[in-house]
Amino acid sequence: MKLYGALSTSLIVLLTWVSPVWSHNEQRLLTGSVAVGSLGPGVIGLCRLCNCYFSSDCSAFAWCGSYSQCRRFNRPNYKVMDGTCRIWVLPWRDVVVARVADVVDLLFQTYLKAGREGGGDRDPYLFEQARAIPLPGGWHEALEEVVHTALDLALGYDFAQPYVLAPELGGSIPPLTPTASELVEAMRMGLVEAIKSDKPLAVRGPIDEFWKKNPKYVPLHVGRCYPHGHTFHPAAGTPGECQIYELQRMLEGMLQKAIK
Repeated sequence: MKLYGALSTSLIVLLTWVSPVWSHNEQRLLTGSVAVGSLGPGVIGLCRLCNCYFSSDCSAFAWCGSYSQCRRFNRPNYKVMDGTCRIWVLPWRDVVVARVADVVDLLFQTYLKAGREGGGDRDPYLFEQARAIPLPGGWHEALEEVVHTALDLALGYDFAQPYVLAPELGGSIPPLTPTASELVEAMRMGLVEAIKSDKPLAVRGPIDEFWKKNPKYVPLHVGRCYPHGHTFHPAAGTPGECQIYELQRMLEGMLQKAIK
């Protein structure tokens, strides 16, 4: 009876927060909290095929979330698909934009502090500060995945995504070299400014500045924005342009006027 109740609750949550939309034989994920893992272990049995590697694989106002419980697969004569297209559905009504920016800022700092002190789990005290900032239900979880996606773009596979059975524990960051720390700082500044100004293009400035100073930077284990054998980003020819494109797509989805 307890098992039945748990499964029923999980199914209700799934139907409430996740709505699949089929387009060109691909499944798009619409979710208020963006992070599928935040829906709990009951969702794992309903995993779907991954449907993106870059945001260019997704429809308008959607981006490719790298943290997914989807089943990875390789398209014939194409690249591996290991993410899920995300569409932001949380309404901005009654949300204080400055608080959203502050949460994103603090979430970056939780990982920057850990990375500068030898790597590992995010700093718990800074994370508590971020969680103490009042936002409507689902927002904190959604913003965590925004930051995790940015860290994945910056650090590649050096950044360990949250464990699917315990997403509340967060990800794990490697020891950060001064150069790697500078790139994460650039993403933090760009995202925070873009959210505050409601201008996705604002993310470009700090990241451009980083790559002008560090044109040969690569993480220890390259990721989707660094050439590593797969077809490189179709919309950008360098790691910096790839990162800017992906972050702008995510910000366009978050900040679109239709949900404000």
